[in-house]
Amino acid sequence: MKGDLIERRGEQVFVTYKGKTMRAMVTLASPNGISAIIMFDGMLGAYLGAMPILFKDGRYIDLIEEQPLVVTPYPS
Repeated sequence: MKGDLIERRGEQVFVTYKGKTMRAMVTLASPNGISAIIMFDGMLGAYLGAMPILFKDGRYIDLIEEQPLVVTPYPS
């Protein structure tokens, strides 16, 4: 199973992590759609400006702490 957003490099998304929501962009994405790096302005948890994410067990998690995050499309 793979995520439906993290395979699209350049995609604008909203990310909610530890109660904070921020606009982000997928800057690197694996061809299989399982892992990516998102970039944003500011801090999300301990991450400043960028976060490696992974689609695991049907949800997105950050790669370092393995905490869940919600990724939603940015409206066009």
